[in-house]
Amino acid sequence: MGYYILKNQYAPKIAGLDVRKEVTNSHAILVNYCNFKCKYCCIDYAGQKLYRDYSAEEFEKKIKELLELGKYFKFSGGEPTLNPLLKRDIKIVKEQGGVVFLDTNGSRPQIIWDLLDSHLIDVLGISLKGIDVKSAQNNSGCEDGIEAWDNVFSSIEYAIKTDVRVIVTYVLFEDTTYEMMNKFVHLFPEKSVYIKFNNYKSNGDGKLKKMSSNNLEKNIERLLQDNLWLKDYVIIISDEGAVSDYSKIEFY
Repeated sequence: MGYYILKNQYAPKIAGLDVRKEVTNSHAILVNYCNFKCKYCCIDYAGQKLYRDYSAEEFEKKIKELLELGKYFKFSGGEPTLNPLLKRDIKIVKEQGGVVFLDTNGSRPQIIWDLLDSHLIDVLGISLKGIDVKSAQNNSGCEDGIEAWDNVFSSIEYAIKTDVRVIVTYVLFEDTTYEMMNKFVHLFPEKSVYIKFNNYKSNGDGKLKKMSSNNLEKNIERLLQDNLWLKDYVIIISDEGAVSDYSKIEFY
């Protein structure tokens, strides 16, 4: 399993107005494998030459270089919990003074629980692939309902009980309705998680399209009116540039 380490990319969605300026320079540590085959995934692993293994010494040296530019590190993928050295790598980042954002599909809760118990995660981002078991299976390409749904909720529910900031992502499509968005936010206790709606990119073959700007604006406005507790708990990614430019992340 190889790594691809990027500086000033995939800015961690810390979700707090108080820290926006602190995360403009952040880094991504990607792995090139995933246990899901999401129909909207836009990650291209064709350039495998970009990925390589790092010894602990090499990894620590790289982290020290990046810390001079910014202290925020996002572990992502693919699926980072498939990396057998994930705990080692996060420890290196934390020991050097870094702040860790783990971006995961949540399907391997035991690994996430261990990292939380070890106080190695500062922000946990989990992508829930649907509003029920069936839609999660369909969107994730994972036929196992336990892996695609139950395990993800186990990860979220455990994290909610900690002092870690939890951000749950829902990907929007052209045919996503207000009712679907409203059902999604009600899957979790009020103010227990930040809700992040991703609406920035269609899939490669063009069959799936993102929600129109007008519909997104109307749905978000209605969502906030109907659920007053959501204020300051909603994040919108509607600009592809937000993966490397924190100023393009919208907060509501």
